[in-house]
Amino acid sequence: MPVLSQQPRQRGMQQAIRHAESVEPTWGEKAAHILRWFIRKHPSQTFTSEQVVQWAASHGFECPTDPRSWGAVIRTAKKDGVIVRDGYGYSVARATPVPAWRGA
Repeated sequence: MPVLSQQPRQRGMQQAIRHAESVEPTWGEKAAHILRWFIRKHPSQTFTSEQVVQWAASHGFECPTDPRSWGAVIRTAKKDGVIVRDGYGYSVARATPVPAWRGA
């Protein structure tokens, strides 16, 4: 069972991806593909979700609504064993430490 403080965040991620997919129905699937592409291009690199979002945008893949939609993509990739947590990175946008990841 998730910690109570995580429940609003998880609901927010699900709401954000539902909204993205209401605009672009296959957005989540495409975003997961982009994440796997990023990992193949940077096999030993530790990264933050913010870096993936920026890299995807630089390759013409934008979220149609809110970049927070990526949260659900990252969470699913972790659950599916595509990525593993690897310490902390720094979010420029939020000016805070954030989880760092690497390909599994």
